[in-house]
Amino acid sequence: MEAAEEVTMNQPKKELLFQAIFNCKIRALERMLDSGIDIDVRDSFLRTPLICATSIEEEHVRNHVVRLLIKRGADINAQDDNGRTALIEACGTINRDNVIRRLLRTNRCDVNIADNSGSTALLHAVSSGNLSAIRTLVNSSGSKESIRVDDVNLRGVSPLELALKLGQAKCVQLLVQDGKADTSKVSSPKLLNQMLQYEMQNEDLPKPDFANHAKRRRSVPVLSCNMLPITELNLDAPDQLQRLCLSPRAKSRAPSKKIEKLLESSLKLHDASSDESDANK
Repeated sequence: MEAAEEVTMNQPKKELLFQAIFNCKIRALERMLDSGIDIDVRDSFLRTPLICATSIEEEHVRNHVVRLLIKRGADINAQDDNGRTALIEACGTINRDNVIRRLLRTNRCDVNIADNSGSTALLHAVSSGNLSAIRTLVNSSGSKESIRVDDVNLRGVSPLELALKLGQAKCVQLLVQDGKADTSKVSSPKLLNQMLQYEMQNEDLPKPDFANHAKRRRSVPVLSCNMLPITELNLDAPDQLQRLCLSPRAKSRAPSKKIEKLLESSLKLHDASSDESDANK
């Protein structure tokens, strides 16, 4: 017991502070803050206590620690060695809505800070498919007037472009309708319009697999029916598509005319490729 106490006493205070956060020791954290320890002390990854607090698994503990650190004057916009802030970390993780709102309500949170890859909190939210974070960022009174929805990362990718590439129709809708994202610079205006129209007019129909549509090569985008997770079919195997058309489950859950058109185009391209192969022989 005495040896354990001696080891604890010899540990640097900052290590004890981060241990208190990761082990959810709220009272120990409060005592160390009362002792005058630097609230923005850094760990080996240059993370501050606030940044680390966003990763606490238990929601009520996480919210309590974040609220405590903000109340004690933690630097909201501090960045770690990857350039990520507490807001970026929270937006890149599902179920951090309370943390995001609390950070934005301080009116000190810079929502446009980018990490080392040039990605903002909004880009991280899109990357993780975090719809609630996107909705909060573009609608919150603490961010909607200042957020730059069209900022691109170092690869020149904007949140809207990323949502299109990932096939995230709901994210696209939020960015365009709520965030007023610039639609004039997207690489595929046709796909953008399809996503927006589908979300607005066909909310009760099975969702097309927009992600595979965006990156298709010699393949046809196929509607993903409930209980029938079909992503894409190769045109070199039209029999697969024919079996899909004959499936009772597919007939009952997907528009038959669209599938018939897909089958027709698949067979034509397959016949053309077969003719080319025979000619080469």
